[in-house]
Amino acid sequence: MTSLLDLLSRARPSPAVELHLQDLSPPPGLDIEPEKEEEEVTGVLPDGFGFSLDVFGKLVTLDLSGNALTRLPDSFGLGMPKLRVLHLGGWVPARRRFRNRLTTLPGSFRALISLQDLTLHDNNLTSLPTDAFGLMPDLHEVRLDRNPGLVKLPPLPLKLQVLHLEGCA
Repeated sequence: MTSLLDLLSRARPSPAVELHLQDLSPPPGLDIEPEKEEEEVTGVLPDGFGFSLDVFGKLVTLDLSGNALTRLPDSFGLGMPKLRVLHLGGWVPARRRFRNRLTTLPGSFRALISLQDLTLHDNNLTSLPTDAFGLMPDLHEVRLDRNPGLVKLPPLPLKLQVLHLEGCA
């Protein structure tokens, strides 16, 4: 079986690359029985996802919404210096049982220095690293809505224009 990292490493990306992975089919081997349709599943990104400059260095948009993610790899973001838009929103209406359920972000998240638009709504975030947004001078929109356990925010960038917090503690 070919992994996502293998496919991406063989691609010859254009100067700006967008990657939308929210419509992935269920993982191979997952049998969805009608009576079990409402059970939540768990998705996992490979440990090296987001680390390689060769693979991710030109990426400007990454959409990982609705992939049943419960955590991000420790190296997430280290190889994405041009990423401007990141969607990690919890759910997509047609894929409700595949909703993301992130509880925190890895420390490497702050390496996303070009980020402008960040979507983290409808997860299970309870905390964010104290310097999560510290190296993101152009971040102007953050959606954290409907993370009921989120009670404290790290310092926010000066250029932030839109902040969604409805449904947070």
